[in-house]
Amino acid sequence: MFRHSEEQGLLVRSTHPRHANVLELNITPAGRELLLTGRRQVEPVEARILAAFTSDELATLQELLLRWIEALDAEEIGPS
Repeated sequence: MFRHSEEQGLLVRSTHPRHANVLELNITPAGRELLLTGRRQVEPVEARILAAFTSDELATLQELLLRWIEALDAEEIGPS
C-alpha cells in the first residue's frame, strides 16, 4: 500500500533521527497537494449529505456509528 504511494512520490520513508530501527513515514508536498485536492472535492458532497439530516438525526447517526466502531473493536465479535 505505502510502496505505491512512495513510487508516486506522495510519501517518503526515512530512518528516525534518534531511533535507527524506526522508520518514519512522511507526506511529501505532492502528497499534501493531492490530499487537499481530495478534501476540496469531498467537502461539497459531504455538506449536501449532512444538510439532508436534522441535528437530532445526525446525533443519532453519530451514536450508532460509535456503537458500530465499539463492536468492531471488541475482542470477540460474534452473536450476543
